[in-house]
Amino acid sequence: MYHSLDDSGSPISMEPGLFRSQIRSLHEGGYRVLSVSALVAEWSAGGPSEGRTVALTFDDGFANVVEEGVQVLGELGFSATIFVVAGHLGGCNDWSGQSVEIPRLPLLSAARLRELAGSGFEVGCHSLTHPVLRSCDGSAAQREIVESKERLEEVLGQPVRTFAYPYGVAGAAQREMVARHYDAACGTELRWARVTDDRWNLPRLEMYYWQRPEIRALMERRWGRMYLRGRGWGRRARVALEGWGLLGRTTPTTREAGTS
Repeated sequence: MYHSLDDSGSPISMEPGLFRSQIRSLHEGGYRVLSVSALVAEWSAGGPSEGRTVALTFDDGFANVVEEGVQVLGELGFSATIFVVAGHLGGCNDWSGQSVEIPRLPLLSAARLRELAGSGFEVGCHSLTHPVLRSCDGSAAQREIVESKERLEEVLGQPVRTFAYPYGVAGAAQREMVARHYDAACGTELRWARVTDDRWNLPRLEMYYWQRPEIRALMERRWGRMYLRGRGWGRRARVALEGWGLLGRTTPTTREAGTS
């Protein structure tokens, strides 16, 4: 799970050089890198994917993903899923609730998305306006989940099969709506995905937490899994303390320190 490829040092940013290093290390490690749809299709066809396989995702649809990331992915034969905010194509990430920690950056245009889709990348939906979905009533959820899909399909001229929950947050009603209209959806639970996971709430590894090479080297080892658990406990503890009034409330983006 990535967001922006830039040098700002924000919680959703990855330095372009570091990103390229991480992607090349996947290639050197013998990984296959797929889109979310391709991974789920393999699971549905008969179980776990062959060999060392990851699905690569970018949330929000920043233009710098093309400027800084697509070339290296293409050179290595890798695909990815880019989750875009349908109501902000060609604009910037100035939606309500965006943390002041996050730089305002250009987003991909409709024309660039068509180019990406034509070259083998998957375009998924990240809502219409990037709200906290659990606060949306039925009509608002319909716009954010269904009308956004229809708008993207009109732009692309092809089906949009996957969704990513803004901030990783949604209630049962919104998740049920997503399940009716998409083949799969990604959340922000911090762990490796398994073939037995709920297809409409897939966990992801946020690469913000793996920027240091010595930590990234532990990713598939026991210590790496312990590191993930520790990060997950920290997130849950903060949310609980906020709920009890022992910490000041933050926006979901700040609280999750880089989540979608």
